[in-house]
Amino acid sequence: MKTIIAVFLAGCVAVEEAPTGSPRNAALEAAAVHLVEALKDENVLIRERALRTLAALGPYAQAAVPLLIKALKDDTVKSLAIDALGEIGPAAEPAVPELVT
Repeated sequence: MKTIIAVFLAGCVAVEEAPTGSPRNAALEAAAVHLVEALKDENVLIRERALRTLAALGPYAQAAVPLLIKALKDDTVKSLAIDALGEIGPAAEPAVPELVT
């Protein structure tokens, strides 16, 4: 998790697939939970980096969906929130009503 947070702070992310149920996948999901807190930050740059990182985590970031839905109302990061939801995939389905309005 320290590596993922360090990468988040550096502003670049690369996530590789691991076998289902691996400890690495659990670490990615745990990192997503912590990144959700960054979505609440007042600094737009922090929110942007968190959104880019969540997008890179893809399906591992499904815990962030409720806050990503809220981020759709923030014009400064809306497009990044849409990208993150798209990368999360089917688990982001609760966002569909917000995306079509």
